[in-house]
Amino acid sequence: MSRFKTAVMLLGVLFLAWAAQPIKAADQTEIKRLMGDNFQIVQDILIGLLTAHYEKLPEKVNVIRDHAFELSKSVPQTVPPELHRTFVAYAFNLEQKAGDLNATLSELIRHDRQRTDPVALNIDYLRAVTASQFGELVTTCVLCHNQFRRKSVP
Repeated sequence: MSRFKTAVMLLGVLFLAWAAQPIKAADQTEIKRLMGDNFQIVQDILIGLLTAHYEKLPEKVNVIRDHAFELSKSVPQTVPPELHRTFVAYAFNLEQKAGDLNATLSELIRHDRQRTDPVALNIDYLRAVTASQFGELVTTCVLCHNQFRRKSVP
């Protein structure tokens, strides 16, 4: 193979390696800033679901929904143009999952207010549906982080 072809191939490989690299840690700051305190909020929601203290959870879920809405309107400059649609799709999905979670939380809060025997074993599929929706919300977070934050968080 001629030196010219070798040089062109090497440049092509270097370009592909550069184009395929994940978003750098410094660039992730913008995304992290937009997400605010969502990590803590997700933990608070989980604790509220496990301890059956639901009253304040809708306002926490609304913060996540609002952040998702903002993310869908303003894709960070660090996101490559070919991934803008993917980023926006994750943001819309997160917004939808937060809305679904709030819908079942509202029903769960209403349902729990109607309980007559607080000591009785409470087998209720509404709790399982709410937990499942919480899982879908967190899964959406993980999918987006896997795509746009490939470096693990310590």
